[in-house]
Amino acid sequence: MISIYNSKKYSINDMNIVKKCKKCGKDFKIEKYRENTAHYCSRECYWKDKKKTQDQEKTCIRCG
Repeated sequence: MISIYNSKKYSINDMNIVKKCKKCGKDFKIEKYRENTAHYCSRECYWKDKKKTQDQEKTCIRCG
């Protein structure tokens, strides 16, 4: 019996894409299905970028 799942052999390279990290600019590989959700090469870059946005001064809506 021939399985339809084995009709084409997929390699790891077919299922991965390369993106640039939003924080450090380093290239990193991710699975193709995570293309729209992955923006950082590591958790370290994610937390550094998140901390940067939290440290910014914000203007009060009421008193300015």
